[in-house]
Amino acid sequence: MPISYREQAQLTCPHCGGDFDAEVWLIVDADEEPEAAAALRREELNLVECPHCGARGPAGAPLLYHDARARRVIFTPAPGSNDHEIRDQARDLHALLVGSIDQEQRRPYLTDVDITQDMSGLALLLRRLDARRASPPP
Repeated sequence: MPISYREQAQLTCPHCGGDFDAEVWLIVDADEEPEAAAALRREELNLVECPHCGARGPAGAPLLYHDARARRVIFTPAPGSNDHEIRDQARDLHALLVGSIDQEQRRPYLTDVDITQDMSGLALLLRRLDARRASPPP
């Protein structure tokens, strides 16, 4: 069963008001979807283009990032979410993540979810963690 998860979202363009559907990532597993993880680091994940006016922008979806090798789970909420919505988004995506991992593969780190304010913050955190892993200890 795949760990990463994306779905069709119905969006409304903030520029022209046109409605359209776009595929949006909600869970990215670093090992399973390295291209999506790389796009996340470049802050290009979940960018959508309006088919009506050509405007590009973020899809505005929450995201849960999973990296089993680094033993990390990081959540970022959908922009503009209130505290109740953030808890619901995190709970629902975390349940999807854990449910997609075979029981014998589940590890304690899965219960320790870091939270970032937005996608840019998540991308920055991942780049910093990458830099830390790449540089040898003194």
